[in-house]
Parts: sequence; structure tokens; C-alpha cells
Amino acid sequence: MKKIFLALILLTLVNTCYSQTPVLPNQETPKGTKEYYLHKSKANKTRGLILTAGGALLIGTAFYIAVDESLESLGTLGQDEYDNTIPDILAYTGLGAVIGGTISLISASHKKKKARSLAIIQQQVPLPLQGTSMTKAVPTVGIKFHF
Repeated sequence: MKKIFLALILLTLVNTCYSQTPVLPNQETPKGTKEYYLHKSKANKTRGLILTAGGALLIGTAFYIAVDESLESLGTLGQDEYDNTIPDILAYTGLGAVIGGTISLISASHKKKKARSLAIIQQQVPLPLQGTSMTKAVPTVGIKFHF
């Protein structure tokens, strides 16, 4: 019995060791670059669209359930007990999702503007070289301000 138990433990340890996938280095773009802000903008836009559409769907479902139950209650002349807990929960959850999606969409537009404002270009800049004023093409960082 001990040999079987030890063999099973050894088998699970070996299986775990050989089944692991290699860990790759993190391939994220460094913070503060144009690609970083564009990636974050796209992720926020996708999140915002999903949340807004899902919230609108939840609100529509809550409205449909509430109207259906109200018409059913009118059909029985108010003798049925009307429970509006589920439509309320759906409506409040949908409202929260719409607000969260709107905030995420606004954040996406801010990050996109920030990505557009960063630019690294080659410009002719006067540089003092050994007492002379010569122009030389050097990489410069330009920041554009949008008002």
C-alpha cells in the first residue's frame, strides 16, 4: 500500500514538472510610449463598448419583465402579487454597467489624444559645436498640446 501511494505521489510530481509551459518574458510596451497609450485606448474602448451594450441590454430586459408583469397584474385585476425585485436588480446593474462603460469610453478618448500628442521626429536644431553655431539633425521629442 505504501509503495502504491509513493508511486502515485512520484507520478504526480513528475507529471507536474513535465507539463509546465515555458515562461516567456513580458512583451508589454514600455509605459509612456505612443504604442502603450494606443494599446490602452483600444482596450478601454473595447471594454466600454461591451459594458455599454451589456448595460443597455440589461435595462431593456428589466423594462420588458416589468411591463410584462404589470400587464399580467392588470389582466387579473390586481389580485396577483406583483414582485418587482428581479427587474429592479437588472435595471440597477444595467445602469451601473452603462455608467462604467461611458467612463471607460471617455478614458479611451483621453488616452488616444495623449498618444497623438507624443511625437519623436528628426529636426534641424542649432547645436553649439566647439564654439560654432551649426544645424544638425538630432532626434527631438515634441509634445503637442490640444486645446
